[in-house]
Amino acid sequence: MKKLIRKNSLAIVLMAAAIAGPAQAGTVAGFGGSTEVTQILNNVELITQTAQQVSQTEQQVKMVQIQLQQALTNPNTPWSQTVQSLQNLRNAVQKGQAIGYQLSGLEQQFKNTYRGYGQSSGNLLNDFIRWNNTTRDSIQGALTAAGMTVDQINSESGMIDNLRAMGQSAQGQMQAAQVGNAISIEMVQQMRQLRQLQAAQMQAHNAYLAGDNEQKAATRAANDSIFNVRKTKITQ
Repeated sequence: MKKLIRKNSLAIVLMAAAIAGPAQAGTVAGFGGSTEVTQILNNVELITQTAQQVSQTEQQVKMVQIQLQQALTNPNTPWSQTVQSLQNLRNAVQKGQAIGYQLSGLEQQFKNTYRGYGQSSGNLLNDFIRWNNTTRDSIQGALTAAGMTVDQINSESGMIDNLRAMGQSAQGQMQAAQVGNAISIEMVQQMRQLRQLQAAQMQAHNAYLAGDNEQKAATRAANDSIFNVRKTKITQ
């Protein structure tokens, strides 16, 4: 996965250098302070960061899922350990949702920067929005069984209050672990889907930039050809 990220990121950087054209004196890396190239390089950094964050969050949720399943099968699991697992799950869920929104924003920004991109990228932005909505609905569905809402666990103090109340009885503790396990199962699926969407986004951005670079190169070649013809006529 990391090799793929580096390979795709390098491809975009090389495209950026090609789009920038010949190096100019007094500029950093020969980019000439190009706003477009800066945007591309920022895009590279964001894509690389989010790809790593998606994988890390998915692994974090899987670890919490194992802990909660152990709590469900072992009645001697300390309640404090279950509470810590549920708090870790809450943090992972919030992080996953934040990444989803970040990728949505990145997709919208890319569409705004490259007007022709929206015509060839399909409905990736809609897919990200749908992912965000589905994730929230899935979490709410699991919480409903325990009489809780997403808003209640979005607040750390609210979640602690709920866990404190549920911890007063063995039945409440078991229900909390069951709800957490259900959420972790949903989140593992959702993070896997987000990873697929992020990979599709990376591919779509690369494909567009490659085509855009080819078009600009062809335009430069045509302009150079016209200039050379005119220069030849003048010197004759």
